[in-house]
This record gives sequence, structure tokens and C-alpha cells, in this order.
Amino acid sequence: HEWAKLDKASYRTPVKKNITFDSHVQMMDQEKAKIRKGQLKHCIRLTPLMKSFLTGLKYSDANVPIYFLHWLKIYLDDRSRKVLPELKAEYKKAEMNVAKVKGQPNIKERVLDEKRNILKKRNDDMIKASLGLEHLFRELSQLYEAANCHPQHKHLAE
Repeated sequence: HEWAKLDKASYRTPVKKNITFDSHVQMMDQEKAKIRKGQLKHCIRLTPLMKSFLTGLKYSDANVPIYFLHWLKIYLDDRSRKVLPELKAEYKKAEMNVAKVKGQPNIKERVLDEKRNILKKRNDDMIKASLGLEHLFRELSQLYEAANCHPQHKHLAE
């Protein structure tokens, strides 16, 4: 995600007026290289979820990965359908609490920050619960790109 943001930003005009476009692109490329290096660390030590996902895709019988992906999608969608309504209700409740606290005079900033933190946590919970195949494939493509960018680790991309 961060790498893609930097890649887009590297083709835009620099924000600072005293920086040339070439030096801007060079700085962005250095930042992208740092991110790829960090991704490579994740590539070497895969999470259990990514290990299982890759194992499901590596069968020699062509039908097995198709069925694996089909049933994994059904499972992930079903899981999200069960969990998301409750999380959305909790989010709306936290959102109303923030609005209620904002509308009160003489409220300490600490109380408002606590309510905002709860709202942020509810939002993060919803994001985590909405895992889909597209997320796994995006992660897999980032790992592939990271492995391909470093010649000594190209074997990991295979």
C-alpha cells in the first residue's frame, strides 16, 4: 500500500519548490527500495495464513486450486456476513458517543480523545473482519514483487 502511494507520488510535481523533479524521483525511489526491503523480510518469514494460502494454490492437479479458491471465498464471505453487522452496530454506537461528547460544553479533550480512540478501534475491527480473497492476492503480489526486486531472493518468487 505504501509502496503504491510512493510510486504514484514519484510521478507528481514535487511539493517543495527548491527540489528538482529528478531529485524528487530519486528520493521516492530510495523510499520505495526501503519499503521493498521491509516486504522482503515478510517474504522470508511468511505468516501462517499466507503459508496456508500458498499451500492451497500449489497443488499439481489444476482443479484443486480452483476449488480451494472457491471455498475459501465462500468461507471468508460467510465469516464477514456473520461478524460485520454486529461490528457496524458497535461502530454506530461509538460514533454517536463521539457526537454526543462533542456537543457537550465543558468536556475535557481527554474524554473526547478516548471516545475517538474507541471509534477508531471499532473501525479497525471492521477492516480486519472484512478479509477477502482480493486482500490475500494483493499481499501475495506484494511479496512476489519484493522477491523479484532482489536478485539474491528471486527463488522465493517461484
